[in-house]
Amino acid sequence: MKIKPSKSRSISIVKGQLVSETFFVSEEPIPTILEKPIKSLGRWYNATLNDTEQIEQIRQDTIRGLKQINNTALPGKLKLWCFHFGLMPRLLWPLTIYEFTSSHVNRLERLVNAQIRKWLGLPKCMSSVGLYVDGPLSLPLSNLTEEYRCAKARLEMTLTESQDPCVRGAAPVLRTGNKWTPKAAGRGGFGLGVMTPLWESASSAERRHMVVEEVRRQEEAARCAKAVSQAQQGRWMRWDGIAKKKISWSELWNMESNRLSFVIRATYDILPSPTNLSLWLGEDSACPLCSAPANLKHILVAKRRMFQNPIAFVQEGKKHTAKGPPAMLRPIEAANDWEMRVDLDKSLAFPPNIASTRLRPDLVLWSNSSHKVFIVELTVPWEEAIDEAYERKKLRYSQLAAEAEERGWSVLVYPVEVGCRGFVANSTIRLLKEVGITGRAQKKLIKELATSAEKSSHWLWLRRKEIAWGAK
Repeated sequence: MKIKPSKSRSISIVKGQLVSETFFVSEEPIPTILEKPIKSLGRWYNATLNDTEQIEQIRQDTIRGLKQINNTALPGKLKLWCFHFGLMPRLLWPLTIYEFTSSHVNRLERLVNAQIRKWLGLPKCMSSVGLYVDGPLSLPLSNLTEEYRCAKARLEMTLTESQDPCVRGAAPVLRTGNKWTPKAAGRGGFGLGVMTPLWESASSAERRHMVVEEVRRQEEAARCAKAVSQAQQGRWMRWDGIAKKKISWSELWNMESNRLSFVIRATYDILPSPTNLSLWLGEDSACPLCSAPANLKHILVAKRRMFQNPIAFVQEGKKHTAKGPPAMLRPIEAANDWEMRVDLDKSLAFPPNIASTRLRPDLVLWSNSSHKVFIVELTVPWEEAIDEAYERKKLRYSQLAAEAEERGWSVLVYPVEVGCRGFVANSTIRLLKEVGITGRAQKKLIKELATSAEKSSHWLWLRRKEIAWGAK
């Protein structure tokens, strides 16, 4: 193997200072890093012997990259995709090899978050917790600080757990500032999962994966702790009995930009409702129709009751086609004489052979041969009031169920809820399982229910100032 002096560099340090000492190989000089800085594996080595210039250069590259993406004529969703799969991977390697502190990365993250809010049509007051938290609404975004810490922890494990004793013995200390260090991930909780191997018996790759997952868990816990302290945007922490909604990139592509922005802002209650405008700008918070405080709950829940007939949403350019109820995947308890009545278009008359009542549930499903009846009542409440709505509807039909049971019927009362912001309650999922809708069909139906609630709430929001509602 022949050494090429022109592709090599030399460095001489005397009493802590760089000196211009030239070395030769076969009478050919080796350039010093004072004369020619060199880049190896993506890292620059120059006369300063520190990463200050490189850190500033990465910051400028980040600003330049964000401006280039923002100046394109692409829609906001595509700009977000370009950053997530284009610019962000190019930033992670420099963040890994250079001595970036957590404070430096936090500054970069603030620049990124400002652009993400702009591309998604979100206000500046939107907390970064809502962009990355694994809460009721999860977006397909990666947090820059979290990825930086995972990369540092992975590098720490690669060096300290190396099979080469020379690498393991000479592993440098990764400097990440005082706020966080790679060793802060710890080993707490390792081995507690059913499929997670014990730390002592795990391989090097499995240990790296365990440490990285622990870092992600700590970051998620920090986001949840921050959400608890947020009086308004953190109210989702008190939501019980709902199914989480994860928006994938394919779903994000198919959603209209204004509806995507509405869903995110409605989830964290940062829409410009009169109540919020009163807090932000000092405007009147009263509803122009009923003089009640016009918060988001009042607009999406109270005004929804003003409509007696259901709203049929038809895509532009298409005609409305009536659709029946979703087909069951299997018969219920082998009965084949099921009958159903739905409270649509005309008032539902409860089957007199089951019980005599003036109550009108949304759906009644019964079988005369098996003497079994399902009573389904749908509610579209405020997400924080889902449990309250369930108990209220359950109590409402308890007397009817008792009367039917006295006549020899087996009665199942199913209050089901779909939140006004598109979050499906667990009670709805239990009903779908009971009637045999499972697997892919269940997931599809849950998405359709959530989408219908989102669209109807979006429609109500866009028409919140119409005076015609006062006559309803």
